[in-house]
Amino acid sequence: TNTAHKQYAGGLTDSETARIIANACGENGPCRDYLASTVAALARHDIGDDTLSALLALVDEEKPA
Repeated sequence: TNTAHKQYAGGLTDSETARIIANACGENGPCRDYLASTVAALARHDIGDDTLSALLALVDEEKPA
C-alpha cells in the first residue's frame, strides 16, 4: 500500500467511505454497482467478506447527493 499516493484514502471512516461510494461513478458505471457485483461474485464462490458486505449495507443506507 502506497500511503503517500494522492489517492490513498486509508484514513476515511466507514461512513465517509460509504458516502463516496454511493455518489461515485466511473466509466463502467456506479461505484455502488461495482461493490455489489464484487460481493455477489465472492458469494458465488462461497467466499463471505463481512467487511465488504457491511460496507455495501452502509452504501445502501446513503442518499446520493
